[in-house]
Amino acid sequence: MGLAQTLTTESGNAQEFEEFIHSLSDVASLKKTETGWIVSKFENQQFIFEIQLIANGFYIHRSGNYFSFFGFFIEAVTGNFGRVSIEDV
Repeated sequence: MGLAQTLTTESGNAQEFEEFIHSLSDVASLKKTETGWIVSKFENQQFIFEIQLIANGFYIHRSGNYFSFFGFFIEAVTGNFGRVSIEDV
């Protein structure tokens, strides 16, 4: 069982979101899928963190020991796109 949420940003577009996700490969194991991307390793922690693009942000679904990456991801998103609204789905 995992947690799913949407992250809606105050700025940015699909191209910028995709470039941002690609930049994550500099710090985490990132794999492109048919529907989005899977992050599976960050700071020697293994987990599953799925990212998909949605209008004005990201859909994320995660399980395992994702806590360090989740914090990093939220800080990176707000640093690039401003305020983020998070909603459980």
